[in-house]
Amino acid sequence: METNFSQRIAIFKRGDYFDNQKLTVIFTTVYTLSLLAFGMILSKPLEILKGLSKIFNSPSHLITDYFALTNFGSVFINSGLLTLLSLIIAIRIKVPMDTKFVAAIFSVSGFSFFGKNLFNSLPIIIGIWLYSKAVNQPLNKHFNTALFGSSLSPVISYLAFGLKLPLAAGIFVGLIVGILMGFFLPLLADHFFHFHKGYNLYNVGFASGIISMFIMGVLTIFGQTVETVNLISDTAQQPILIFLIGLCLTMILVGALNYHIEVGKNQKVFDREKHHVAVGLINMGALGIFLIAYIILIGGDFNGPILGSILTIIGFAPLGIRVNKAWPILCGAFLAKLFGIVDIASCSAIMSALFALGLTPLSRRFGIFAGMIAGVLHISIVGNIFFLHGGLNLYNNGFTCGFVAAFLLPIFEYLKTSQLFIKVARQGLTLQTTIKRIPGELFKRLKINMNIKKRLS
Repeated sequence: METNFSQRIAIFKRGDYFDNQKLTVIFTTVYTLSLLAFGMILSKPLEILKGLSKIFNSPSHLITDYFALTNFGSVFINSGLLTLLSLIIAIRIKVPMDTKFVAAIFSVSGFSFFGKNLFNSLPIIIGIWLYSKAVNQPLNKHFNTALFGSSLSPVISYLAFGLKLPLAAGIFVGLIVGILMGFFLPLLADHFFHFHKGYNLYNVGFASGIISMFIMGVLTIFGQTVETVNLISDTAQQPILIFLIGLCLTMILVGALNYHIEVGKNQKVFDREKHHVAVGLINMGALGIFLIAYIILIGGDFNGPILGSILTIIGFAPLGIRVNKAWPILCGAFLAKLFGIVDIASCSAIMSALFALGLTPLSRRFGIFAGMIAGVLHISIVGNIFFLHGGLNLYNNGFTCGFVAAFLLPIFEYLKTSQLFIKVARQGLTLQTTIKRIPGELFKRLKINMNIKKRLS
């Protein structure tokens, strides 16, 4: 029993919760069907078809809230269909049903509320399929990248419908560019991982940002400008809250019941995989409730982008975004907005704060204050980063997190290993006293180094 208890406690400290293929398939299937069922409840079939047509023909770059574009049912059906297609392909090609796949499938469903749809996502998957053929590797090795890579879907929609080309020509250009982006995305994603060394959870988002930045540059050369879009719904609050709260409470309830069953068996070797899934569901639901409470407390509204952001963050919960490590970054982002000139309850401000949680690895390794600093810096540059790609990359915050992580990581590593700061920390000083002592310690260190140089000369 003592060994079992140690194993159970260790599960909470690790991120790889979803290691049971069958249970993960069941979980993601039920989630997908809930999206479709909710959509069918909200709107009639004919209205849904008309709404889907509007979604498919939209340029869809940031920020295009599909709830402001068409009826509620069509938006949920769009998310459900794209998620269902992704799940069917994943099962068909035997993609490992692990934490990365859970994050990928939730990212697809989340961003399908404000940018992704069947038309603009499939070319990227086709491009990655061609890449896997070219390098003689199975598609299941790169399929998660394909799902994350649909962050570039606005490029396809914009080229097809935003350049005012003849319809056939626009669709052809969009499809070809989409396939090419998908083909090269795995190469770039692997390469740019070394830029932030994994301290940005949205690695593909960063690689997508680089691609969209160059596409934006090419469009500028030819005199094309991507107009900023801020299409936000103010009428979808009630159905979104019902769906989100119902989803999160169901995750917590199902996870808690399974956890209780496994613990209650009192067996010598408990089912580790089922136990992992149970803890993963509890963690996801708890994080979702935490984010909902944050938005309500600051007076924010719930719309397509906010719903999509919460679903995406929930999906990354098994990869390390947990409440106890996420709050410092959220607190830093909140303080940056609070003391700035931006409305902390605006849609863009809330999205920036939520997606800053992709920097959670920094707070996990370097502590609370490091997380708060990361949150502040993320908010300080996210608006400027947007202009590099003009909204053609849905993962603008993922792009930003890459720069923040790459900037802060060497600084934090130096401070953590520096003898100067270790000496100050060992004296048990308060933060205020530590800050006062640092200049004196630096001067003392500089004086010692100068004396050593004099002796050597």
